[in-house]
Amino acid sequence: MHPNLEEIAVDLARVRAELTKIMATTPAEKFEHQPRNGGWTGTGIIQHLGKVEGAATKLLEGLFAKALADGMAMETKTVSWVRSLDRFNVQDRATKINAPERLFP
Repeated sequence: MHPNLEEIAVDLARVRAELTKIMATTPAEKFEHQPRNGGWTGTGIIQHLGKVEGAATKLLEGLFAKALADGMAMETKTVSWVRSLDRFNVQDRATKINAPERLFP
């Protein structure tokens, strides 16, 4: 496996492990708490994450298949991509990001 893909796989496993730990230590009733601001319940957030991961995987599989069919050269750079999306600051809860309806829980 290319070092970049391995790095991404390791980071995804780390994030999944953190989420699993949070879920395991959170009382079940908390997952159904409806936020006052009309946001999603904990269960809804988990459902959303599953849909996002599935959609992203399907999209990437299609893009990679097309790139390979079009003769994409083998990647030789090993610059880290793991923190490349940090500039979007998605953990900043002050800015609401609306998901497309297809990714709603």
